[in-house]
Amino acid sequence: MESLYQESGRAGRDGKAAKCIVMYRFSDYFRGSAIVNSKTEETKLRSVLEYCLDSSTCRRKLLATHFDEKWNSNECNRNCDNCKTSTSVVWYNITPVCKYVYAIIEKAEKNEVHLTLLKLLDIWFKGGDKNLRVEDVPMPKVERHQAEVIVAYLLMKGYLVDYKSYTAYATNCYIQKAPGCSLAPGTVIEIPISASVTYRGLLKRSADAEGEPDSKIIRLD
Repeated sequence: MESLYQESGRAGRDGKAAKCIVMYRFSDYFRGSAIVNSKTEETKLRSVLEYCLDSSTCRRKLLATHFDEKWNSNECNRNCDNCKTSTSVVWYNITPVCKYVYAIIEKAEKNEVHLTLLKLLDIWFKGGDKNLRVEDVPMPKVERHQAEVIVAYLLMKGYLVDYKSYTAYATNCYIQKAPGCSLAPGTVIEIPISASVTYRGLLKRSADAEGEPDSKIIRLD
């Protein structure tokens, strides 16, 4: 985040209008994870991922929070992507998706196969190794990059974990279920997505809507 903050301010130092565009994909996280060597560096890497995933909070507020600075919303000039669009947030139910991802990972573990993000998504989208496909897991209706966002939220919030495998030539990063993690009956997991974006095939509701009385709603904000 320190580097992102520094670079984001370079273009505007002459007092003129400027744009700072962060080119990001979830796979970048694993490339970075392969070269970090401490818990502190891993925490910093995750903070950048969380920054990129957030589609509703003011970017200046996110930076201020990261650096433990006080933030006054009156100071916002509505220049960042989140404030410019000013769209509401809807909550998508990703509980079925979490179960599908778990099923794929469990089958891979039974076959003693390590899953990278690429391999996990390939199997989920009915590609890759046919022996690792799960019959009860349907083809996703969301776009592939949206599936990456869902997996990213599950990783950031502790439903999935990444681990490394070292060889003489490379460091590989893989995904597995978080130890001891399971979904209790009635659990509903939701993620916040800008109302301007549609995740096909997933149930959604507005931010202020109430859930089912018997459900335990977990919002991964």
